[in-house]
Amino acid sequence: MIRHYLFMWFNFMVLFTLASFALEVLEGNKITTTEYWGLRDLGLVLPFLWASAAFVIYPVLVLPISWVMHRWIRTLPLRILLFAGLGAAGGLLIFRESYNEYFVHGYQLQRSTAALTFGIMGFGYTLVDRYLPTLLSRNKGNART
Repeated sequence: MIRHYLFMWFNFMVLFTLASFALEVLEGNKITTTEYWGLRDLGLVLPFLWASAAFVIYPVLVLPISWVMHRWIRTLPLRILLFAGLGAAGGLLIFRESYNEYFVHGYQLQRSTAALTFGIMGFGYTLVDRYLPTLLSRNKGNART
């Protein structure tokens, strides 16, 4: 079980970084002022910062939620709905922290993009979380000794 959650930690870091990257490309690149430091200014430092944030967010927030869902919520559609909803809510929080109201109104940034990209991240996380034990047990049987 520890192996599962360690792999999910890495998976979450990748998905979170990709969702943050997508949000930045879709919304952050609309901002053309020097007041905003985004992907164009920071380059590869920005994805490193997102991955670092995900490294901390997983054990504090996502791991306990994943454990509870594994323990008490067995139906896949409900897990997908919950993780996608939590991802969308997290995306809205990240959007609020990343872009202030001046940028949102001045450059017509869309909050729905954040909800959608992070909701998709939650959906992907749920599928990997559900099917990873099956893949690991299949590979365990095929391992050479």
